[in-house]
Amino acid sequence: MKNISPLSLILILLFAGCQSELDRDHVAMPDHTEVSRAAASSSESLDASKPVDKLIKEGRVSFRTDDINVTRESITAALYEYDAYISSDREQQRSDRVTATVVIRVPADSFDRFLASATHGVGEFASKEINVRDVTEEFVDAEARLRTKRELELRYVNLLDRANSVTEILEVEGQLGALRSDIESIEGRLQYLNDRVQFSTLTLSFYQVQAESTYTLSFIDGFKNGWGFFVEFLFLLVNLWPFIVMMVGSVAGFKYYRKRKATKS
Repeated sequence: MKNISPLSLILILLFAGCQSELDRDHVAMPDHTEVSRAAASSSESLDASKPVDKLIKEGRVSFRTDDINVTRESITAALYEYDAYISSDREQQRSDRVTATVVIRVPADSFDRFLASATHGVGEFASKEINVRDVTEEFVDAEARLRTKRELELRYVNLLDRANSVTEILEVEGQLGALRSDIESIEGRLQYLNDRVQFSTLTLSFYQVQAESTYTLSFIDGFKNGWGFFVEFLFLLVNLWPFIVMMVGSVAGFKYYRKRKATKS
């Protein structure tokens, strides 16, 4: 047998290895059913990793009521039933009506039921506006930035442990301080978004028309307006007193001049 050169031996071994690899690939080649099953499994894993939608729901409703106290009782009963709470309550009384504005935080999954319960018996709404805002993208972006900032914080902490001089320590601590400020800002934003997503905001504005007659209300309003105009007129006179004195002096001087002229004639 002739001597085989090392280069030829290497080529023969590489060829044999490639051939055996092709044979293994051919034997392990999956059928179409297995491919479809693998694709379906991959699709399910992608769906499982999809982030949950983060939705902020807000509503503003205005209506008239025959008894403002009865309406408040209905709202209070709905608060206990759906674990909601009042974040702001304001009442304004005018000559012709009493208006109450209540801002309520209600669990997002109970928003529609709470609204139906709190406004039960309302025949017609003066205004009604419901808005839903999707903040999923902002939420995911904030979480990603927070993870990156925390990983960077760990690196700075490790650098701080290995710092050898005061200058290095101060420089790393300065970077850590700025980084932690960013982390707290992002955490605060995420907390705010979570709160708005978990608890929807509903503003209920309801009013009761007073029972006084139109003529009585018109008389009262006219009296108030007349008194206001009179007070404003007095302030105007006080501000213009130098001009008034000059006008009175001019008229008096003119009359005196005419009187002397008539006497001489």
